[in-house]
Amino acid sequence: MMGVAAVETLGHIGHPDGVLPLVALLDTRPEWVEPITAALVSIYTRQIDSFGNRAFVAKLVQLEIGASAQNTLLQALPTATGDFLRNLVVVLGWLEGRGIEEALVALIQKPEARREVIEALARQG
Repeated sequence: MMGVAAVETLGHIGHPDGVLPLVALLDTRPEWVEPITAALVSIYTRQIDSFGNRAFVAKLVQLEIGASAQNTLLQALPTATGDFLRNLVVVLGWLEGRGIEEALVALIQKPEARREVIEALARQG
């Protein structure tokens, strides 16, 4: 079983091979949602910076994430602040569904994540 240090290391390495194990951990280790979302966003950012590829990591997450993991992300929203909230918004912006969209719209009033919310909603169309 992977530990939090391994999750953080996957984020620091920034290789997309880390995406699927991280998404799987959202189901088995929901209490690690903060480091998992940070690692996913770190991998996403590295793919953009290195290859200009905005869609690859987002698509992997979208294809692999299940309802339980999506629920884990949504349940973390009420208490999330700062970087954690911004990372949650970025990851939720890769996903689709009425509950996701409603959660993002509700966050538009939070100044600390407004930019990320606008970008996420724009991606969703």
